[in-house]
Amino acid sequence: MFYCPDYRDFISSRPGRDADRHVVAVAEGTGGAVLFMPFTRDSHPHVFNLGERRLGRIAAKTLRLGNPWLTDAHDPQTIADLLGRVLARERADLIDLGDVREGSSLRAALDLLPFPVLPLRLGRKEGVRWLIDLPACFDDYLHGFPRKERRNLSWKLRRVRKEFDMEVRVVSRPEDVEPFLREGERISRMTYQWGVGQRLCNDRPTREWFVHLAEQGRLRCHLLLLDGVPCAFSRGVISGGIYLDDTPGFDPQFARYSVGTVLMLHVLMDLIANTSCRVFDFGTGGDWAGYKARFGTRAIPCNAYYVLNGLRPRALSILSGERLLSAVKNAGATLLRDEATRMRIKRRLRRYGA
Repeated sequence: MFYCPDYRDFISSRPGRDADRHVVAVAEGTGGAVLFMPFTRDSHPHVFNLGERRLGRIAAKTLRLGNPWLTDAHDPQTIADLLGRVLARERADLIDLGDVREGSSLRAALDLLPFPVLPLRLGRKEGVRWLIDLPACFDDYLHGFPRKERRNLSWKLRRVRKEFDMEVRVVSRPEDVEPFLREGERISRMTYQWGVGQRLCNDRPTREWFVHLAEQGRLRCHLLLLDGVPCAFSRGVISGGIYLDDTPGFDPQFARYSVGTVLMLHVLMDLIANTSCRVFDFGTGGDWAGYKARFGTRAIPCNAYYVLNGLRPRALSILSGERLLSAVKNAGATLLRDEATRMRIKRRLRRYGA
């Protein structure tokens, strides 16, 4: 349905994470079915954000669930009991479940967790995961938009091609990784995402991870150059016919040319024409009004969840901090009912640059 890590991701450490061990919890479910839940243990800095500004963070001992789909069709009570046992046995502060599909067995298990295990939904609003079902050709995708929007997107593409010598570089080979990360970090430092931890870094862990993916044939990143100047990047992983998009970035100096949109459209062109991908997955953090909703063709109600150990002070600090931030955000939303006004204030709060 959407991208989930596979075995190769489970046994390989991600950039910036000091994973020290892998844990597999096993239980026999209803009907004799065996439930497997793979985890990676590491130290996770939980970040508190308000208005897309970082307020602080708490380093927590974390178990990350490798693949939530392995729990499908299993008994929710069995899942809940297993989550409680593994959290206590590993003496972790929390389990990061990632995106959990609403209505799934895993989501139902969160309502059955044994004390002192506590669920926490991250984010104030109900979330959604947006996908693009990739058609046979790019024109078919464009024809899915209303005529006015289709003309607007075509005009943006023509404008950039007319005013600049435009080049889109596809990054998929190990030797392409270092030059891409060098330019990508330079651009990432100019974005507001850098300040909230959604960074593209040209450091050794990231280089090793990207080379690892490239050697497996799963890396596919893109770099947009205008008159020879790199001004926007995208990054993603291919697995099982699904492309998982990670946080892109663009130089704010080129914002009036909609370079982020132009690059994303070229990414879709490349995936449709040159890969076997069937689905473009925007990943976590979607809503019903942003650019993902604008370009997505299918939505799956999902939310990111933690399972917290209520006996550990760090876990309780994260729980209380997130609840306090949600209350502040709810109060702000009540006072500012107009969506356009909220978006203007949100943009003003963003900090661009490192």
